[in-house]
Amino acid sequence: MRACAAAAVFLSLDPSRGAAQPTPEPLSSHASSKQIFPFFPRPHVTFSNQVARLLQAHCQTCHHDGGIAPFPLVTYADAYANRVQIAAMTEARKMPPWKAAPDCRTSRS
Repeated sequence: MRACAAAAVFLSLDPSRGAAQPTPEPLSSHASSKQIFPFFPRPHVTFSNQVARLLQAHCQTCHHDGGIAPFPLVTYADAYANRVQIAAMTEARKMPPWKAAPDCRTSRS
């Protein structure tokens, strides 16, 4: 699951009920999983099961209290409050920051 997909989940969740709501417009021009796999049921996505794991693996190194990122992404409330920015940055592939190739080294000069 890509980070952008997790951001899309946040855009479609109502924080008061935690239930998925229809997304007003698509996040990108890419085909949705429903269009690609119309006969397979969509899995039930929860913050604590799928999304939190994604944030832990790809975001929380920097996005935590006292981290170098401008806001934490530790709780559902953190992620929901920043959902639009999460979607925009992951769709533009600016976040998470992509690492240089493993054989890339720093200059000694």
